[in-house]
Amino acid sequence: MIETAAGVSAELRLAELHAALAELVDVHAPDAMALEDLYFGANARSAFAVGQARGVAMLAAGQSGIDCFGYTPQQVKAAVCGSGRAPKTQVSWMVKTLLSLPAEPDQDHAGRRARGRDLPLQPRAACRGARGSRAMTPWVRGEVASRQGDSVVVMCAGVGYRLAVSVQTLSAVPPVGREATLHTH
Repeated sequence: MIETAAGVSAELRLAELHAALAELVDVHAPDAMALEDLYFGANARSAFAVGQARGVAMLAAGQSGIDCFGYTPQQVKAAVCGSGRAPKTQVSWMVKTLLSLPAEPDQDHAGRRARGRDLPLQPRAACRGARGSRAMTPWVRGEVASRQGDSVVVMCAGVGYRLAVSVQTLSAVPPVGREATLHTH
C-alpha cells in the first residue's frame, strides 16, 4: 500500500503517488490494473480526493500502455466470497486463504489485496449456474481448500467459496485437495 504524509499539499501527494505507482509498474510489469470504482457517499471532499488519486493511477497505467478495470467493492466481495454482501471479516479470511498469506490482512485492506492480485473478479459460469445469471449459485464444484468446524472452502475457477455446512455434510466432504460438488440453498 502506498501512503503519503498528511499535511503535505495535494499536488505533492499526488506527484508522490504517481512516482510510486510508476515504479511499481516498471518493476512488476503488470498486464492490467484493477481500480475500485468510485462510490459517492455523504463526504464529497473525500470522494473528490479519491477521484484524484484514481486519476493518477489511471495516468500511470496509461503511460505504460496498461489497461485499467474498475470493480465495485460488491464485485470484489462476490468474487472472493461468493456474496457481494460478505462482511469484511469473511473477505479478509478468504484473501488470506486464496493468496496463501501467513495471516489475514487488515480488514480494511483485504479488498485492495484481492484487486491487486491475480484473483479472478468474475467467476466462471460453472460456479454460478447459467452464464451471466445473477441468481443464487445452485452448486459449487471444485477443489476442497479447507475444512474447519462448520465450514468448507471450495476453490472454483480460482475463487474460494466458503460454505457453512452441517456436521453431517462435513463428514461427507472429501479431504482437502480432492474434488467436491456442494449444493447450496
